[in-house]
Amino acid sequence: MRRIFLNFRLAIWLSFGVLVFLLVQAHLAVQAASAPSLAVFPDKFEWSLSRGQTRDGEIRVVNTSDFALPIRFNMVRWDAEDEIGGMNFIETGEDPSFDITRWVDIKESNIILESGEARDIAFTISVPANAEPGGKYGAVFVEPVVPEIYFEGGETRILPRIAILFLLDIPVANLEEQTSQPLTVAEFSVEGRSSLLSEIASRFASLFYAPGTVFAATPAVSVDMLSAAPSGFILRVRNDGITHIRPSGTVSVFNAFDVKIAAASLAPTTILPHKVRQFPVEFIRDNLPFVPSAVERQFALGEYKATVVLEGVGNQPFVTSFSYWVFPWQVFIAAGIMIFALWLVRKRLIAALRVLFNIHSADSNV
Repeated sequence: MRRIFLNFRLAIWLSFGVLVFLLVQAHLAVQAASAPSLAVFPDKFEWSLSRGQTRDGEIRVVNTSDFALPIRFNMVRWDAEDEIGGMNFIETGEDPSFDITRWVDIKESNIILESGEARDIAFTISVPANAEPGGKYGAVFVEPVVPEIYFEGGETRILPRIAILFLLDIPVANLEEQTSQPLTVAEFSVEGRSSLLSEIASRFASLFYAPGTVFAATPAVSVDMLSAAPSGFILRVRNDGITHIRPSGTVSVFNAFDVKIAAASLAPTTILPHKVRQFPVEFIRDNLPFVPSAVERQFALGEYKATVVLEGVGNQPFVTSFSYWVFPWQVFIAAGIMIFALWLVRKRLIAALRVLFNIHSADSNV
């Protein structure tokens, strides 16, 4: 009877737990169904406009919620926050000659959309005659305006706020800054650099090129030395122009015999004026011969050259390279220890080989 009673209590507790789980899931489903949601198209306008030019456009907004939704449009400026794509939105106004928020006129700043309703919102961009040349960057926030009753109950609610980006280029004819190459490489280096090996190699190389700097704080020659194949590369590109650029390209690695052993594709990436952007370098090994790639990866030794080619800025590709050395000192130490151990037992090893050789000779004579 006691066992039956315990089993009965266990069944009740299990049933109660299942009931609570189902109620929570149902509550979350209802809450998700009642959450406001929006869809917009397009998500970006990238135009080149002249001073004094006016251009019209439309933003399509769709209410994908299960209920009617008031929507507000708010225009702000934005800038790059970091080197990996972060954005900083600026709501303070500036002079109309370079404040894009003063140029954009949204015909309907507040609307109400029924459930499933889509509407095209017209806007006009009027560039002032005295507009500063270069890139101008703004964003239109499309955000719901919900009543206070939506926040009753103490639950945390998430309101969608979608940003539609505006990237405008205001060119000026014969402007020197726009005809020159705006792209520079802020950093192109290898990961996994050994500070100690690089210091020794740099001072040793300086002994031949600038002996007076061998014992200086910074030797004349800088050598990147690694103890193994690099784990990756760091590529940081700076835009010195007055408008945004969107370069793309490749990174290739060559060994001392000028054989390509690795390649990476650089996806198109937007860089704002006077900003630095870091490119993710992802190597593609499927398109290279398996044996050279595997051998170089496991037994890297000697001088290597990495070359980056960037396109999409100017008429000619931008090319830059740097060299690094790989010296697997751990492998040499292990090989030295093994050779030394063999040298210590060389007499016994030779004697064993002689005995083994005589045994095989006797067997063959039989």
